[in-house]
Amino acid sequence: MSECKLASVPINPGFLETCSGDCKRVKKEEYQSIIGALMYLSVTTRPDILHTISRLSQFNTDPHIEHMHAAKHVLRYLKSTQDLCLVYKRSNLNVTGFTDADWVEVRSTENHIPAIYSILVNAWYRGSLRNNSQVP
Repeated sequence: MSECKLASVPINPGFLETCSGDCKRVKKEEYQSIIGALMYLSVTTRPDILHTISRLSQFNTDPHIEHMHAAKHVLRYLKSTQDLCLVYKRSNLNVTGFTDADWVEVRSTENHIPAIYSILVNAWYRGSLRNNSQVP
C-alpha cells in the first residue's frame, strides 16, 4: 500500500453494503484485523473515519470482496490525510451536543444509525452509535 492510489473521502459515496452479483468471500481474519486496527484509530486519533468503520464492522462475520475493497479504501484515505491530527490544548472545556438520525444512508437494512454531533472546544466531532430499528 506504500504506492497506492490516494483517496479523498473515507468511503465511496456509492458504496453498497450488500453483495452485487457473484459474492466472493474474503479471509475473515484478514478483514477483521484491518477493521480492528481502523476501529482503534477511529476512537483514538481519527474520528473522521468512525462512521465508516462502524458500517464496515457489521460485516466482520461474513466479509465479501466489496467490503475488503471499502476497508482498503479507508487505508488509502488515511494515507492521503496522514498529516491531519487532533490537537488538544488546555482550555475551559465547553461541550454542546446534538443528535441526528439518518434513514437515507442505510441501504441494506431498514435500521437507522443515529449519530451524536458535539462541539468540543469549537470543533465538530461526530460519533456513531449502534443500529436501531426505531428512533427512540
